[in-house]
Amino acid sequence: MIISLLIYQALAVLEISQLKTTDIDLENGIIRIKGNVKNKGRTLSLKPNQILLFHNYLKHDYKRYHRRQKPSKRKDYFLLNDEGLQLWQSGINRMINKERDQQEKLIPLKIRQSVIAHLLKENNDVRIVQEFAGHRRATSRSLQTNRIRRT
Repeated sequence: MIISLLIYQALAVLEISQLKTTDIDLENGIIRIKGNVKNKGRTLSLKPNQILLFHNYLKHDYKRYHRRQKPSKRKDYFLLNDEGLQLWQSGINRMINKERDQQEKLIPLKIRQSVIAHLLKENNDVRIVQEFAGHRRATSRSLQTNRIRRT
């Protein structure tokens, strides 16, 4: 699920860690990303395979993890660790790189940058890519860098 959010929606790890179950609308195939210090909020489409993946997780695994939460600490975060608590950025990084050799490690920021660069190379309008990425301005560093490379 995490890799799909990195690739299909180009989410930052912070955005993934802050997702709540209420941000995911499987019926309409969308995910709502809340704004933060670095990125603005937006609504993105889910791919059909993600809808099935998320549905299965919510139906089976999420319930098991959620039950482990203490009632006083209950939060509605989408991704939970083994103790039923919010899966933090460092946990996400560890999880996606578990059992990978040093040279095979995935760097989530590089995946996000690659997705954005690919969209720009396909001649998508820079404003559309800006909205997709959640950048507040088209002058965001990664958009500018990729725009220069494209020309």
